[in-house]
This record gives sequence, C-alpha cells and structure tokens, in this order.
Amino acid sequence: MRGVWVKDWTEFENLKVEECPKPALLPKQVRMEIQAAGVSFGQSLVVAGRYQRKPPLPFSPGSEMSGIVTELGAETNRIRVGDRVCSIVEFGGLAEEGVAYEANTFVIPDSLEFHRAICFTSSYSTSCAALTWSHLLNVQPGDTLLVHGGAGGVGIAAIEIGKILGAEVIATKNCSGTRCWKLPMARAPMRSLIPWGARCLSNPCVASRPRGGSCPWALPAVIFNRYPPIYCC
Repeated sequence: MRGVWVKDWTEFENLKVEECPKPALLPKQVRMEIQAAGVSFGQSLVVAGRYQRKPPLPFSPGSEMSGIVTELGAETNRIRVGDRVCSIVEFGGLAEEGVAYEANTFVIPDSLEFHRAICFTSSYSTSCAALTWSHLLNVQPGDTLLVHGGAGGVGIAAIEIGKILGAEVIATKNCSGTRCWKLPMARAPMRSLIPWGARCLSNPCVASRPRGGSCPWALPAVIFNRYPPIYCC
C-alpha cells in the first residue's frame, strides 16, 4: 500500500508518500480502507521526535482516521465488515489502509462525511471529556463556561457541547478588529465573544470564582457559577 512513511525523525514538510507495508491485524482490531485522516500540529511534533510519545521507527503518522471496514480481528464483536467508521489511533492514519482497536472505533451514519467524522475522534472527544467527566469541569445546566481559543477545533467543539449541556458560553479568540467576530457559531450561538487579552479576563473577581480546578486536557476552559455573564470589556 501507499502512505506517508517516517524512516527517521524529520520535519513534516520533508515527508513523502511512498510504498509501505500493511499493518498487522491484531485480534481486537479492525482493518479499514482509509478515506480521510487528520493532519495537525501534534503530528508535526510526532514525526520530528518531539512528542511525549515516540512511535517505533519506521511508521506512518496520523492519529485520526475514518473509512470503510474491510477485515475484522478474531476477538471483535461490535463492528462489521462494510461499516463506515472513524477511529483514534497512536499512529498509522496517513496511509491507504489502517488498523485500530475496536474499542476506539465508532460507526458513523451515512449522513456524516468521512472528512468531518475525524473531528469526533480528537477535538470533540477531548472537549466532551473535559466538560462532562466528574473529576474535571462536569458542566451543569446554568453554568457559565469560559472557553479560551474559541476559534480552534477543540474550542469550537467545547462551545457546541457547552450549549448542548445547557451552559452559558463565553469564548475568547486571539484576534483584532472586526475579524474577531468571524468565529463560526452557526451551530452553537453564544452570548459573548471576547478578544483574548481583554481587561475583563484579568478581573480578580471573575478569576476567583472557578467551580472546577485546572484541566489537564487540551481545553483551556473555566466554569463560573452564579456570576453575571461578561458582555463587554
């Protein structure tokens, strides 16, 4: 098969698509014909050997992929051949075929395009965990949620999920002038969008009212209970 093949630690722009071996299928894994895969800043760190986990060389990068299942491991029981799925993996997504553990593979509806489905394996799962797990933010209806980096993939997901959970969502965005208001909000209308660095963000009264502790996930978000929403700076 063909794929992006990392033989030595290097910068992402130096990589090429070339012939590479098919990954072995383990008993609890599924094999898929990949239709879409994610490319991110994190992947540039992986191929350069600067990420906190280093795959064994050589390898094909890519931790998010979606496609059509072509083969099942002997110990799988949920996924079927022919299913349209998305998966999160350690590496291997930037190739024509990939394998993933069934536990990390999810069937997607026909209405969900492959290139959109990969967002749910990273951005949405990260935001969902940070906002709903009991030992993290655990957002409740009526909470006021402040999301930093509201224009990024994880930030947009946090805005949407926060609204679904019934929170009052405020987002910040690193911007200036009228460009600040071009954050995609069609599916998750908010009451407030604040330029990053605004004076109100350093208000000690606001900063002293977080309900949850710091979040170890890649989601800079804070909850404020029973505090008036911030509309201006």
